[in-house]
Amino acid sequence: MKAHQHNSGAACEQETAIGKSVAGNTSKIHMAVDACGLPIHFSVTGGEVHDCKEAPKLVAELPKVTI
Repeated sequence: MKAHQHNSGAACEQETAIGKSVAGNTSKIHMAVDACGLPIHFSVTGGEVHDCKEAPKLVAELPKVTI
């Protein structure tokens, strides 16, 4: 997802999920899904955040399975 250039520099106290990457100002959606492809949990980060940095957080949010 690309963000307009004016969306990335606003002066506000709220954290934004817009980051710098090779393509410019971007965001990434990291998502954990079930066996049918339905979303369980997701997070939105800046475009420079690698998937391996968010994966442990997503796995921690998965529901516990009892056998």
